[in-house]
Amino acid sequence: FAHLVQEPWGFATAHRLTFQTTLPDRLFPTPAAKLQVLERTLGELRAAPGVTSATLTLPHPLNSAYRVINNNPEGTTPPLPRGFRLAYLRATVPGYFSTMGQSLLQGRDFTDNDRGDTEWVCIVNASYARRF
Repeated sequence: FAHLVQEPWGFATAHRLTFQTTLPDRLFPTPAAKLQVLERTLGELRAAPGVTSATLTLPHPLNSAYRVINNNPEGTTPPLPRGFRLAYLRATVPGYFSTMGQSLLQGRDFTDNDRGDTEWVCIVNASYARRF
C-alpha cells in the first residue's frame, strides 16, 4: 500500500484537502438550488484564510467517472449502429485544472460563461484528442 500511494495520481496531491458532500433533494429540490449552494460554498472556501485555490468536481477525483455523454467529434464518421460515441463525463468549474496541478496542453479552461444554459464545451484528454 505504501508503494501504491506514492505512484503518480495524475494530479497534484501535496497540500490538498478533498472531501465529498451530498445535496439531498429534500433540502435542495431543484438544480438551481443545488448550484446556488455549491457556488456559495466554493466562494466561502476560496475566501478562507490560507486557501490559495478551491474547486469542485463530480464525481470525486479519486472515483471513476460514471456518467457518459454522447458525442461525435467534428469531421468523424459516427459509428454504427449507435450513431454516436460515448465518453465519460466529469463535471467541474473554472480553475479546476490549475487547482489540481494539471496544465492544459491546448485550448482553454472553462469560464464562468460556460453554464448549463449555454452551448456546451468540453475539455478532452490527450489520447482522445490524438484519436479524433
